[in-house]
Amino acid sequence: LELIQKKEAKNKPLKVFGNHPETGEPVELRDGRYGLYVKHEKTNASLNSVDPDTLTLEGALKLLADREAYQQSQGKGKKSTKRKTTKKKTKAKTKSKAKSAPKPKATPKDLEPFLSDLDESVANVVMHVEGMKGYAPQDTSAVSQTLGMSEDDVKAAHKKGMFKLRMAYGRSRKQAESKGAA
Repeated sequence: LELIQKKEAKNKPLKVFGNHPETGEPVELRDGRYGLYVKHEKTNASLNSVDPDTLTLEGALKLLADREAYQQSQGKGKKSTKRKTTKKKTKAKTKSKAKSAPKPKATPKDLEPFLSDLDESVANVVMHVEGMKGYAPQDTSAVSQTLGMSEDDVKAAHKKGMFKLRMAYGRSRKQAESKGAA
């Protein structure tokens, strides 16, 4: 019970000077970690060398006004409740590339020439799912029935094959760009 009473007493103001003339909210004297302070809404002003026994509502309002003016001069508005987040600094890349328009994604027709880079079973799955080399595009369940594979195996082979095709396509495009620039 004693601990509960201490907690409740800690949350109560030592003195209420009265209501703020503009907002009607109470202006309070409180005791905190760093000593006595005046509180109104979210603004706290330290008493510093002011005697709390002789402090009046007008004196408390002046302390609060000075504190708000200081906060605004520091760019900390009274209404701001959002916390600033810090962005992680990223290491600068050694080669700086000029920003250019994003390159279009490779179409199945663009990827077709690189099918020979894949294993035969993976190439079959990719051709059926993507509709390459004369096949109509099919979903994974239809391809699994056609090729006699489980649906999970078809999905894994498709993912693996598409990754390898896109990598091969990217390498060839990069080589073509470097030849064109030279």
